[in-house]
Amino acid sequence: CLEKYFLIEDISGLSLMWGFPYWGEFLEKLPKNISQSLLWGLDKIAQWFPRLSDVLIACARVRK
Repeated sequence: CLEKYFLIEDISGLSLMWGFPYWGEFLEKLPKNISQSLLWGLDKIAQWFPRLSDVLIACARVRK
């Protein structure tokens, strides 16, 4: 859809599991350093595989 109006230069993913039921409650039960490491790792996976991510970040220019 974006390609109709924009020239896509890069697409990156951000976050995995954000919409998963009880995800926040699960993270709260973990020690903070473990939950932070888990979130960091999932963000890296989302960057490598944007199609799996919860959020896409597109760098683009407007088509003329």
